[in-house]
Amino acid sequence: MYLTKFFYFGEVLTKARGMSSWGDSLRAVFYGPGWVPGAPRLGDPDGFPDVRAPRGRYDPQMPLWNVWYCIVHLFLAFLLQQMLLVRVKVFPWYTTAAHLSFIFLTVGCVGGIQDGSWWAPYLESLRCLLYVFHAHVTPYPVVEGVLGAWFAFCCFVWLSRAFKDFKPGQEMCKSEDW
Repeated sequence: MYLTKFFYFGEVLTKARGMSSWGDSLRAVFYGPGWVPGAPRLGDPDGFPDVRAPRGRYDPQMPLWNVWYCIVHLFLAFLLQQMLLVRVKVFPWYTTAAHLSFIFLTVGCVGGIQDGSWWAPYLESLRCLLYVFHAHVTPYPVVEGVLGAWFAFCCFVWLSRAFKDFKPGQEMCKSEDW
């Protein structure tokens, strides 16, 4: 599966190796896909190779609760980003870096959950656990308590999903009760 992502690079290298000179090999890599010696830089569109990777349509299936979970956590990351923008001048550089890292980690985890990656429940539970043990983000203790409880619950849910029946190399969406 992962090798099909590099399929097209292999085709370009095969074309470059088939050239008679170093200059033509470099042109085969950096010029258009229909380029051949003697053709314009972008090549003739009628001469473009018909190269298709041997893979099916990408269409991961996920339950509705997963969709809403991802929406809620992306919204929370957006709110964290807005709070960071408001207070960036008073935060030290390492607090800003920690907030940005958490936001990027959130986006990566949501992408992994939507893809059905085997590592997503592990990383998501770690992300939620990191939030539970972080320094306070909002100046409101009630909001901090609610967010802390929410992330603790999410950590428990993803840990139970992670250690229930998933193994490395197994897709999450293949589970019958998913």
